Amino acid sequence: MKFKQIYHTLLTMLSQRRLSLPYFHRTYGKFYTPYYNLCVPFENVPRQIYNKQGLPLQTFFLRDVHVAHTPYWESKYFIWDRYNFGLDTHFYSHETMLQTMGKPTKRFGFLIESESIVPASYKLFDKYAGLHKDFDAILHIQIKY
Repeated sequence: MKFKQIYHTLLTMLSQRRLSLPYFHRTYGKFYTPYYNLCVPFENVPRQIYNKQGLPLQTFFLRDVHVAHTPYWESKYFIWDRYNFGLDTHFYSHETMLQTMGKPTKRFGFLIESESIVPASYKLFDKYAGLHKDFDAILHIQIKY
């Protein structure tokens, strides 16, 4: 009980200072979650990023856990931004469909792992009735590695 009180007090103090507690991982060591400045809105300015052929890439916000280990999926058409939820178009995978952020003009959910691998993801819409109404479309995507 005393540990919970100390931990809660520490979290309160850190949140007032806008600091975060470190997480520890056996491979990466110490790391911190991103900061979000809640007093200033994100810029929604299209960046001029181009592919190898010189064509412009569109930027979309991505909240995802299944391919978090691959932050830079290579695409000829778009680039993922995992931080700027001020962008106009958002994508959420699997359980992160329950963690929508910001006020995008378009919001998509998608399932990339099969039902045999993550069956709980495919039951989200039964468990949370009306969840599909939060999205413009729900996509089932197969990734070829």
